[in-house]
Amino acid sequence: MTRALAGARERAKADRRQRIFDAVLAILCEEGLPALSTARIGARAGLSVATLYNLIGGVDQIVDRLLEQLFEGLEQALLEPVAIASPVPEFEGYVEATWRYLAAREEPLRAAQRAVFQRALTVGASSPVLDVAARSVGRLADAVRALQREGRLAADADARLLAEQMVAFQSMQLQNWAVGLIGLERYRLAARYQFLMLLRAWATPQSAPALDATLRERQREFRALDSRRHSHQPDPGRQAS
Repeated sequence: MTRALAGARERAKADRRQRIFDAVLAILCEEGLPALSTARIGARAGLSVATLYNLIGGVDQIVDRLLEQLFEGLEQALLEPVAIASPVPEFEGYVEATWRYLAAREEPLRAAQRAVFQRALTVGASSPVLDVAARSVGRLADAVRALQREGRLAADADARLLAEQMVAFQSMQLQNWAVGLIGLERYRLAARYQFLMLLRAWATPQSAPALDATLRERQREFRALDSRRHSHQPDPGRQAS
């Protein structure tokens, strides 16, 4: 009975924490980071401010715990196999898995991503952001080293530097997406193209032709995306008439 009661209490706590996270995402979507306060979060979640502090903490702690949860979901998505036609599926698949995760909950995750960059500008990157970036660099660096062992990338390429460049470019494109400068599909194509370009710079004769062909294919996909976007834009002359 005691064990069952303890389990019920933990489930109730987990449910209240999720209500807090859902409330934060809703406020971020509707009004943005400046609107967050413990009073607003508590009212949206139907919980007292004291409960927020007892379960998690203040606004900064709540946002950090929310980001940890979202990043855990992303990293779980990265572990799932992605069927993709590519000479380097471990890299393009990394971008594809990220895109699928974001596309599944685009608006709340866009709001969360926007909050990440807004906080970084004011107080610097938080621990959850730095931790996931470090793990991403490690994951991609290991993939670069695997290509080097296979003789597909030059042995003197700095695997960690390449991985850091990939993560930096992805971060920049996610920031552009978060503030509405680009759509999620353009992030997807741009990140895949840049990853390929970085790998092509260090490709051996064995792997260069396949990377070149894939880069040309990604260019065609870019042109098709731009054509679709332009075709949906209103004609100013027609509107004036």
